[in-house]
Amino acid sequence: MTRTLLINSTLAAIIGTTIMVFLHECAHFLTTLALRHSASINAFSATHSEDLPPTHIALIAAAGPIFSLLSGIICSLLQPRRLVWIWFSFASIMEGVCYFVITPAGAGDTATVVDALGWPAWVQLLMCAVGVAGMFATAWHFAPYIKRFAGDDRKAQWAMAFWPWLIGAAAMYR
Repeated sequence: MTRTLLINSTLAAIIGTTIMVFLHECAHFLTTLALRHSASINAFSATHSEDLPPTHIALIAAAGPIFSLLSGIICSLLQPRRLVWIWFSFASIMEGVCYFVITPAGAGDTATVVDALGWPAWVQLLMCAVGVAGMFATAWHFAPYIKRFAGDDRKAQWAMAFWPWLIGAAAMYR
């Protein structure tokens, strides 16, 4: 049972995360088009080629993490029962909160928002703190799903969540 759970959960994590990344990039792409700028979308990115006003840069950059966070929260509240849906939900939430965590390092979409809008360092630190709290809240919210599939068996719990998260991350981000 543990091996089957590991394989199924790992594949679901990779598929769910791939869907999440694609939709995240679609949010950037569609926001760029909605602001009447040209854009292109690739497998793991959306780009625009022209110089944009700072507010448009911020809106386009914020669209991905906001979409990921909101879609993940909404999908998780719908009590998903399928592994791909579960992984999509929680990978989306983690994508959103982790962007907050890396903001003070000057990395990611949220750092682009901060730069474009000229926000001070204390806002970046606050975003990081909110992101860290969000990571703990996400883990707490994910735990019942782990228990549903793995019960109280520690090996099965690791096969459901820990190993698929690591293997999936390695597979997705080479």
